[in-house]
Amino acid sequence: MLTVLLTTFALLVCAALFLVIMARRDRAQDASIIARLLARQPAAPPVFNETMLDSLPDAAQRFFRFSIAAGTPLTTVADVQMQGSFDLGSKDAPNPQPMQARQVIAPPLGLLWSVKMGETLSITGSDGLCDGKSWSRFRLLGLFPLARAGGNADHLLSAFGRLVGDALLFTPAAFLPAAEAGWDSLTWAATGTNSAEVTVTLGALTQSVEIKVDTSGRLLSVSFLRWSDENPEKTFRRQPFGGDITAHGSFAGFTLPTKLTAGNHYGTGQYHIFFDVEIGYTNG
Repeated sequence: MLTVLLTTFALLVCAALFLVIMARRDRAQDASIIARLLARQPAAPPVFNETMLDSLPDAAQRFFRFSIAAGTPLTTVADVQMQGSFDLGSKDAPNPQPMQARQVIAPPLGLLWSVKMGETLSITGSDGLCDGKSWSRFRLLGLFPLARAGGNADHLLSAFGRLVGDALLFTPAAFLPAAEAGWDSLTWAATGTNSAEVTVTLGALTQSVEIKVDTSGRLLSVSFLRWSDENPEKTFRRQPFGGDITAHGSFAGFTLPTKLTAGNHYGTGQYHIFFDVEIGYTNG
């Protein structure tokens, strides 16, 4: 009996050590990726002037005039803080949790979103894309694995959609051809009086995202068809995703969103807002 107890105890200790080691490895990888993304900030970027907008649709021109002050260095890396709620449930059975997160984004290289949500039984982890690889990994109490995904074409295409959509919110300069952010291609097209669509490619990945603005160029919404399996069939396909911006603030020459709601099936009867946050910026 004593031998069985000692063996069981030893196995539990080994399992606990393994979980600790794996959690530390994930955190170390996240820290390394954040450092790489921050290092992509251009040392001497060009500065914004309105001649850069001559070839763009009117709504896109207004968006850039509102978002970037004349003479602002066109930085393309942002360090973003988020506080609000994340809904772990569904439209019919919501389960919102308090959330704090940090996102570092450096298009087109990638992004890393690190999050803590919940209270007593907190969930921590990260969601990201870098160097053509994407992942989602989350743990209960910082230790016990809850979900790990990535390493396949479906996850990568979905993550690329997020990269492009989020970059329009947080690093608008990356969508000015003059900024030379590094997309393989970047084109703008008018979709309405107060809307325009940008399409970018990077290798085999392509994503189009539509912005809607008011008459002054204030960004009202960002939406796109995202590669996702968030549907009853759990089948990957292009489906609406997007969000609304309800407040802005000024940061180092940029006017950027400070309040955002977003979710799957944007613009349809199935729209589920799972993301409701206030936003701050370490750098503009």
